[in-house]
Amino acid sequence: MSFDVEFDPSKRLAEPENVCDVRRVEIEFAIPVELTAAQNRTLWALVDEITEAARNQPVDGVHWTSGGGSKPVWSQADRAFLGMAPDGTAPESGEPEFDDTTLQITTTARAFVSNKERTLVERARRERGLLK
Repeated sequence: MSFDVEFDPSKRLAEPENVCDVRRVEIEFAIPVELTAAQNRTLWALVDEITEAARNQPVDGVHWTSGGGSKPVWSQADRAFLGMAPDGTAPESGEPEFDDTTLQITTTARAFVSNKERTLVERARRERGLLK
């Protein structure tokens, strides 16, 4: 059974408020800082709050905080394969390395994969007040 959805991530559950579109948040501390476990949880909770807001949820899919940890440093070959912009400072090939001084938190968005998933997600969204 095929499930075809034309996924347009610009169609959201709610209209944007007086906000700006952001694709990435970068913070560069002037000196190394220590991030406590409580601060780390707060940071992740903020990312979840932003991601789960109705204005950031696609109508025909899902968007969630999907991972995080040390920032990967990809080779030029990997960057090309992954559809990332070139980085002239990256090695030509090889296994990725990880920058342990940079915490990277990522989100993922995709279309619903089945009517069952759509039904379950829409029920949860109604319970949270995101759908009427």
